[in-house]
Amino acid sequence: MRDRFARALPFRRRPGEAASDISLANADSALEVAAVAALLGGVYSRECAGQSTSLRQVHRVAGLTQSAALNLISRLQDDGMITIISALHDEFESRIELTEKAKRKLSQLAEGPKIPSNRG
Repeated sequence: MRDRFARALPFRRRPGEAASDISLANADSALEVAAVAALLGGVYSRECAGQSTSLRQVHRVAGLTQSAALNLISRLQDDGMITIISALHDEFESRIELTEKAKRKLSQLAEGPKIPSNRG
C-alpha cells in the first residue's frame, strides 16, 4: 500500500538524494516543520484520547490539503515516525499510528530543552 501512495504522491527530494535520506533534518522550510509538528501532534492528541486516525482524516487533523497530508505521511513513514495499519476494504480507512520513536521525540519536545544546573 505504501508504494501506491508514493507513486500517486511523490514527495520532494533534493537532487541525488535517496528516498530513505529524507528526514525532518532535511525539511525545506519552517512551514514544512510546522506541518510535521501539526500532523504528529494531532495524531498524538487523538491517540491519547483513545481515538484512531485514518488516512481519510489526517488532512483535517493536520490542517493541510489532502495531497499535502498524504505526501507528509509518506515521508514520516519512511522516517520511521508512523506506521500505517492497512484496512482491506478501503485504503483511506487505513489507520495511522505513531511509532515509539515519534512518541519519544514528542515527549522530548514537550519537556523542552534541558538546561544545566549551576548548583553545586
